[in-house]
Order: sequence, then C-alpha cells, then structure tokens
Amino acid sequence: MLEDFLTDSAFFENHSRDFSVNLMCSSMGNQLLKNYLRKREKYEIPLVKVYNWISFLGSDASWDSFEEGKGFHNILQLTDSVEVYVNAKDIPLKFSQILNSKQRMGLAGPKNSKHLPGNIKVFNVTGILTKEDIPGLGHDYLLRNPIFQEALIKELNIVEEQ
Repeated sequence: MLEDFLTDSAFFENHSRDFSVNLMCSSMGNQLLKNYLRKREKYEIPLVKVYNWISFLGSDASWDSFEEGKGFHNILQLTDSVEVYVNAKDIPLKFSQILNSKQRMGLAGPKNSKHLPGNIKVFNVTGILTKEDIPGLGHDYLLRNPIFQEALIKELNIVEEQ
C-alpha cells in the first residue's frame, strides 16, 4: 500500500510531496526484508523506489545478501541509498553465525564490500561501543548507545537538508 500511495501521480499532481520515507531494519528485520524482496522477485513483482534510504543495524542477514539472487542484490530499485552498520563485538550475531554456519552482515559487513555500488555504504561502529552496551551484548546499540544515536540523528538531519 505504501508503494501504491507514493507512486500515485494523480494524487501528487494536486498535493505537495514534502516528505521522504526512510527504513531502518534492526537484527532479524534485515532477514524479514530480505525474504520479502526474494518473494517479490519469485512472483515477478517489480520494485518501486519508495525509500530515501534504508539502514541495516545489527543485521542477522548473511554477509552474501548483496550478491545476485541472495535478496538484497536489487535493493537499489527500492531506495536511493543503503547504510550497513557493522559491530564486530555483537555477541548475538556471533551465536547466529555459528548456528547458521555463515557470516552475518552485521558482524562482518557485506561480502566483497569493496565491489558494492557507491550508494551502499558500510560503517564500522565497533569502536564507539561503551560499557552501557554490555547488557545488550553489543547488539542493541541503536537503543542503548548515546554516541551512536547522536551520530545517527546528525546523519538524519544532513539527509533531510539535502
């Protein structure tokens, strides 16, 4: 429904489009988005660029998710840019990596990240974790870490101004 609304040219001929839509996926939310994109591809439902940007935080998706046929390979048809936040000290993702026998994107970053398009950016946030992140085992820094939150808000303000 969001795509239908945002692509309704008749509506936006008469109404201002003075907003943007961004998506933040945390932990398993990354896997849910990946599965959604794979189903759309399976049923040949085309993607529509509705998001200004998409952020992946604590991503439990496999690190090869941007490779052809793995779910995120066509994500730039849905958004202008993607941000992947990596935390090498994320304990729940280390467990997930062992259980799935595959690197997790939130722990190691995307596979072959040097070959990704320029509008897919990878940020290593391991160095900004503090003792406040310990109760969340380094996984919920979006909710606990004021340094990360401040940087994210600053980034959001920069994106909105452009």
